[in-house]
Amino acid sequence: MSTFKMLAAGFVALAVTQTVFAQAGGGAGAGAGGAGQAGAGQAGAGQAGAGQAGAGQTGTGQAGVGTGMTFGGITQTPIFANQGVRGQFNMTNDQFNNLNQAYNAAFTKYQTGVNQLSSLPEAQRAQQLQQLQSQFNQSVNSTADRVFTDPAQRQRFNQLNTQFQGFGAFDNPTVQQQLNLTDQQRRQLNQFGTEWNQQMSTLNAAFQKDPSGTSERFNQLMRSRADRINQVLTPDQQKTWSQMTGSAFTFPPDAFFLRGGATTGTTGTTGTLPK
Repeated sequence: MSTFKMLAAGFVALAVTQTVFAQAGGGAGAGAGGAGQAGAGQAGAGQAGAGQAGAGQTGTGQAGVGTGMTFGGITQTPIFANQGVRGQFNMTNDQFNNLNQAYNAAFTKYQTGVNQLSSLPEAQRAQQLQQLQSQFNQSVNSTADRVFTDPAQRQRFNQLNTQFQGFGAFDNPTVQQQLNLTDQQRRQLNQFGTEWNQQMSTLNAAFQKDPSGTSERFNQLMRSRADRINQVLTPDQQKTWSQMTGSAFTFPPDAFFLRGGATTGTTGTTGTLPK
Protein backbone atom coordinates (compact mmCIF):
# COMPACT_ATOMS: atom_id res chain seq x y z
CA MET A 1 0.00 0.00 0.00
CA SER A 2 1.31 3.47 -0.89
CA THR A 3 2.29 6.01 1.72
CA PHE A 4 -0.56 8.24 0.56
CA LYS A 5 -3.21 5.54 0.98
CA MET A 6 -1.92 4.46 4.36
CA LEU A 7 -1.87 8.01 5.70
CA ALA A 8 -5.36 8.58 4.36
CA ALA A 9 -6.56 5.85 6.71
CA GLY A 10 -5.79 7.98 9.72
CA PHE A 11 -4.54 11.51 9.05
CA VAL A 12 -5.42 12.94 12.46
CA ALA A 13 -4.28 11.22 15.64
CA LEU A 14 -4.16 12.38 19.23
CA ALA A 15 -0.88 11.56 20.94
CA VAL A 16 -1.47 8.91 23.59
CA THR A 17 1.00 9.17 26.43
CA GLN A 18 1.61 6.83 29.34
CA THR A 19 0.66 9.47 31.88
CA VAL A 20 -2.66 9.81 33.65
CA PHE A 21 -5.57 10.89 31.47
CA ALA A 22 -7.12 14.27 32.22
CA GLN A 23 -10.73 14.90 31.28
CA ALA A 24 -11.26 17.09 28.24
CA GLY A 25 -12.67 20.56 28.79
CA GLY A 26 -16.41 20.40 28.75
CA GLY A 27 -16.92 23.87 27.31
CA ALA A 28 -15.85 24.81 23.82
CA GLY A 29 -14.65 28.27 22.99
CA ALA A 30 -16.85 31.12 21.89
CA GLY A 31 -18.57 30.50 18.60
CA ALA A 32 -17.69 26.79 18.44
CA GLY A 33 -21.28 25.76 17.86
CA GLY A 34 -21.33 27.46 14.48
CA ALA A 35 -18.11 25.95 13.16
CA GLY A 36 -18.27 25.38 9.43
CA GLN A 37 -21.71 26.93 8.97
CA ALA A 38 -21.94 28.96 5.78
CA GLY A 39 -23.56 32.34 6.45
CA ALA A 40 -25.42 34.25 3.80
CA GLY A 41 -24.24 37.60 5.09
CA GLN A 42 -21.19 38.92 6.86
CA ALA A 43 -19.11 36.40 8.79
CA GLY A 44 -19.63 36.46 12.52
CA ALA A 45 -17.90 34.78 15.42
CA GLY A 46 -17.89 31.07 14.82
CA GLN A 47 -19.52 31.43 11.41
CA ALA A 48 -17.87 31.24 7.99
CA GLY A 49 -19.14 33.88 5.57
CA ALA A 50 -20.05 32.88 2.05
CA GLY A 51 -17.40 35.11 0.54
CA GLN A 52 -14.39 33.88 2.52
CA ALA A 53 -13.70 30.51 4.09
CA GLY A 54 -13.23 30.70 7.79
CA ALA A 55 -13.60 34.45 8.02
CA GLY A 56 -15.34 34.01 11.36
CA GLN A 57 -13.05 31.97 13.59
CA THR A 58 -14.49 29.31 15.83
CA GLY A 59 -13.61 28.75 19.43
CA THR A 60 -11.33 25.89 20.26
CA GLY A 61 -11.01 23.19 22.86
CA GLN A 62 -8.42 20.48 23.26
CA ALA A 63 -8.56 17.13 24.96
CA GLY A 64 -6.03 16.87 27.72
CA VAL A 65 -3.76 13.90 28.21
CA GLY A 66 -1.57 13.59 31.24
CA THR A 67 -0.91 16.55 33.48
CA GLY A 68 -0.90 19.03 30.59
CA MET A 69 -2.21 19.46 27.08
CA THR A 70 -1.09 17.70 23.93
CA PHE A 71 0.02 20.08 21.17
CA GLY A 72 -0.57 18.77 17.66
CA GLY A 73 -3.39 16.48 18.76
CA ILE A 74 -7.12 16.52 18.09
CA THR A 75 -8.45 20.04 18.66
CA GLN A 76 -11.84 21.56 18.05
CA THR A 77 -10.40 24.00 15.54
CA PRO A 78 -8.68 22.07 12.70
CA ILE A 79 -5.42 23.21 11.17
CA PHE A 80 -7.13 23.99 7.87
CA ALA A 81 -8.82 26.91 9.66
CA ASN A 82 -5.44 28.59 9.16
CA GLN A 83 -5.36 30.48 5.87
CA GLY A 84 -1.72 29.64 5.24
CA VAL A 85 -2.43 25.93 5.61
CA ARG A 86 -5.40 26.14 3.24
CA GLY A 87 -3.22 27.85 0.67
CA GLN A 88 -0.81 24.92 0.68
CA PHE A 89 -3.38 22.72 -1.06
CA ASN A 90 -5.63 25.41 -2.58
CA MET A 91 -8.64 24.61 -0.43
CA THR A 92 -11.81 26.18 -1.83
CA ASN A 93 -14.58 27.79 0.23
CA ASP A 94 -16.92 24.87 -0.48
CA GLN A 95 -14.28 22.35 0.53
CA PHE A 96 -13.60 24.28 3.73
CA ASN A 97 -17.26 24.51 4.71
CA ASN A 98 -18.03 20.86 3.94
CA LEU A 99 -14.99 19.49 5.75
CA ASN A 100 -15.31 21.91 8.65
CA GLN A 101 -18.91 20.86 9.29
CA ALA A 102 -17.88 17.21 9.31
CA TYR A 103 -14.88 17.93 11.53
CA ASN A 104 -16.98 19.85 14.05
CA ALA A 105 -19.57 17.08 14.24
CA ALA A 106 -16.86 14.43 14.67
CA PHE A 107 -15.14 16.45 17.39
CA THR A 108 -18.38 16.96 19.31
CA LYS A 109 -18.94 13.21 19.33
CA TYR A 110 -15.29 12.59 20.23
CA GLN A 111 -15.29 15.06 23.11
CA THR A 112 -18.54 13.67 24.49
CA GLY A 113 -16.91 10.25 24.62
CA VAL A 114 -13.72 11.62 26.17
CA ASN A 115 -15.66 13.34 28.93
CA GLN A 116 -17.04 9.96 29.99
CA LEU A 117 -13.64 8.28 30.42
CA SER A 118 -12.49 9.84 33.68
CA SER A 119 -14.21 7.24 35.86
CA LEU A 120 -12.67 4.25 34.04
CA PRO A 121 -9.50 2.39 35.09
CA GLU A 122 -6.37 3.70 33.35
CA ALA A 123 -5.91 0.70 31.03
CA GLN A 124 -9.55 0.84 29.97
CA ARG A 125 -9.35 4.58 29.44
CA ALA A 126 -6.43 4.16 27.02
CA GLN A 127 -8.30 1.49 25.07
CA GLN A 128 -11.49 3.52 24.86
CA LEU A 129 -9.53 6.64 23.88
CA GLN A 130 -7.95 4.80 20.96
CA GLN A 131 -11.41 3.73 19.82
CA LEU A 132 -12.67 7.31 20.00
CA GLN A 133 -9.67 8.47 17.97
CA SER A 134 -10.30 5.82 15.36
CA GLN A 135 -13.96 6.82 15.07
CA PHE A 136 -12.97 10.47 14.76
CA ASN A 137 -10.42 9.67 12.03
CA GLN A 138 -12.85 7.51 10.06
CA SER A 139 -15.56 10.16 10.18
CA VAL A 140 -13.33 13.01 9.02
CA ASN A 141 -11.50 10.90 6.44
CA SER A 142 -14.72 9.73 4.80
CA THR A 143 -15.65 13.37 4.23
CA ALA A 144 -12.11 14.31 3.14
CA ASP A 145 -12.24 11.54 0.52
CA ARG A 146 -15.36 13.14 -0.95
CA VAL A 147 -14.13 16.73 -0.62
CA PHE A 148 -10.67 16.25 -2.13
CA THR A 149 -11.08 14.65 -5.53
CA ASP A 150 -7.58 15.68 -6.66
CA PRO A 151 -5.07 13.09 -5.35
CA ALA A 152 -2.30 15.69 -5.13
CA GLN A 153 -4.51 17.98 -3.04
CA ARG A 154 -5.46 15.13 -0.73
CA GLN A 155 -1.85 14.05 -0.36
CA ARG A 156 -0.68 17.53 0.64
CA PHE A 157 -3.55 17.73 3.11
CA ASN A 158 -2.34 14.49 4.70
CA GLN A 159 1.28 15.67 4.74
CA LEU A 160 0.46 18.87 6.60
CA ASN A 161 -1.59 17.00 9.18
CA THR A 162 1.31 14.63 9.78
CA GLN A 163 3.73 17.54 10.13
CA PHE A 164 1.41 19.24 12.60
CA GLN A 165 1.10 16.11 14.74
CA GLY A 166 4.86 15.76 15.08
CA PHE A 167 5.63 13.26 17.84
CA GLY A 168 1.94 12.41 18.08
CA ALA A 169 1.98 10.92 14.59
CA PHE A 170 4.09 8.03 15.85
CA ASP A 171 1.23 6.83 18.05
CA ASN A 172 -0.71 6.11 14.86
CA PRO A 173 -0.49 2.34 14.13
CA THR A 174 -0.45 3.07 10.40
CA VAL A 175 2.63 5.30 10.77
CA GLN A 176 4.29 2.77 13.07
CA GLN A 177 3.79 0.06 10.48
CA GLN A 178 4.93 2.18 7.57
CA LEU A 179 8.13 3.16 9.39
CA ASN A 180 8.58 -0.27 11.00
CA LEU A 181 9.32 1.38 14.36
CA THR A 182 10.91 -0.73 17.07
CA ASP A 183 9.55 -0.75 20.63
CA GLN A 184 12.62 1.18 21.74
CA GLN A 185 12.05 3.84 19.09
CA ARG A 186 8.42 4.19 20.09
CA ARG A 187 9.35 4.63 23.75
CA GLN A 188 11.99 7.21 22.90
CA LEU A 189 9.66 9.17 20.61
CA ASN A 190 6.99 9.05 23.29
CA GLN A 191 9.43 10.42 25.87
CA PHE A 192 10.59 13.18 23.53
CA GLY A 193 6.95 14.01 22.83
CA THR A 194 6.16 14.29 26.53
CA GLU A 195 9.10 16.63 27.07
CA TRP A 196 8.17 18.72 24.02
CA ASN A 197 4.57 19.09 25.18
CA GLN A 198 5.77 20.26 28.58
CA GLN A 199 8.01 22.86 26.93
CA MET A 200 5.18 23.98 24.66
CA SER A 201 2.81 24.27 27.61
CA THR A 202 5.26 26.59 29.35
CA LEU A 203 5.71 28.62 26.19
CA ASN A 204 1.96 28.83 25.70
CA ALA A 205 1.62 30.63 29.03
CA ALA A 206 4.26 33.14 27.93
CA PHE A 207 2.59 33.49 24.52
CA GLN A 208 -0.60 34.78 26.15
CA LYS A 209 1.32 37.72 27.63
CA ASP A 210 3.79 38.43 24.82
CA PRO A 211 3.01 36.69 21.48
CA SER A 212 5.72 38.43 19.46
CA GLY A 213 8.33 37.97 22.18
CA THR A 214 7.93 34.19 22.18
CA SER A 215 8.23 33.63 18.43
CA GLU A 216 11.95 32.81 18.47
CA ARG A 217 11.54 30.29 21.28
CA PHE A 218 8.65 28.73 19.35
CA ASN A 219 10.83 28.40 16.25
CA GLN A 220 13.55 26.79 18.36
CA LEU A 221 11.11 24.21 19.72
CA MET A 222 9.86 23.40 16.23
CA ARG A 223 13.43 22.89 15.00
CA SER A 224 14.19 20.79 18.07
CA ARG A 225 11.18 18.59 17.35
CA ALA A 226 12.38 17.90 13.81
CA ASP A 227 15.94 17.23 14.99
CA ARG A 228 14.83 14.81 17.69
CA ILE A 229 12.63 12.88 15.30
CA ASN A 230 15.55 12.42 12.91
CA GLN A 231 17.74 11.48 15.86
CA VAL A 232 15.54 8.46 16.54
CA LEU A 233 14.81 7.38 12.97
CA THR A 234 17.25 5.45 10.80
CA PRO A 235 18.26 6.92 7.40
CA ASP A 236 15.75 4.67 5.62
CA GLN A 237 13.02 5.64 8.08
CA GLN A 238 13.90 9.30 7.62
CA LYS A 239 13.37 8.92 3.89
CA THR A 240 9.94 7.36 4.43
CA TRP A 241 9.04 10.02 7.00
CA SER A 242 10.04 12.70 4.51
CA GLN A 243 7.64 11.21 1.98
CA MET A 244 4.88 11.19 4.59
CA THR A 245 5.38 14.83 5.52
CA GLY A 246 6.41 16.36 2.20
CA SER A 247 8.07 19.77 2.00
CA ALA A 248 8.29 21.46 5.38
CA PHE A 249 5.65 24.04 6.21
CA THR A 250 6.37 26.75 8.78
CA PHE A 251 3.38 26.69 11.09
CA PRO A 252 2.71 29.99 12.87
CA PRO A 253 2.61 29.96 16.69
CA ASP A 254 -1.15 30.55 16.75
CA ALA A 255 -1.66 27.23 14.98
CA PHE A 256 -0.71 25.70 18.35
CA PHE A 257 -1.40 28.50 20.82
CA LEU A 258 -4.57 30.48 21.46
CA ARG A 259 -5.12 34.18 21.89
CA GLY A 260 -8.00 36.40 22.93
CA GLY A 261 -8.74 35.25 26.45
CA ALA A 262 -7.40 31.72 26.07
CA THR A 263 -7.05 29.58 29.14
CA THR A 264 -5.01 26.44 29.55
CA GLY A 265 -4.94 23.63 32.06
CA THR A 266 -5.28 19.93 32.64
CA THR A 267 -8.86 19.91 31.40
CA GLY A 268 -8.06 21.32 27.98
CA THR A 269 -8.12 24.78 26.45
CA THR A 270 -10.77 27.30 25.52
CA GLY A 271 -10.62 30.58 23.67
CA THR A 272 -11.01 32.24 20.29
CA LEU A 273 -8.50 32.00 17.48
CA PRO A 274 -7.45 35.22 15.76
CA LYS A 275 -8.44 35.89 12.18
